[in-house]
Amino acid sequence: ERIETNRVMVGEYVEVADLDTDRPAEDFRSGRAVGLGFAVRQLAAEYAGHPDYQARWLPRFIQ
Repeated sequence: ERIETNRVMVGEYVEVADLDTDRPAEDFRSGRAVGLGFAVRQLAAEYAGHPDYQARWLPRFIQ
């Protein structure tokens, strides 16, 4: 189900979240962190109107 899928994705992201920066290193783990971070923030954006939503969770767009 969607909830379980989201939990798995967030769980994977938690393992590499510290590597998700605006200027990531050019290695696999950093790339994974940026990709998962993008996906997780897109999922969380659905809840942007919730009072507990934090601005740092907003999607980032890297050019």
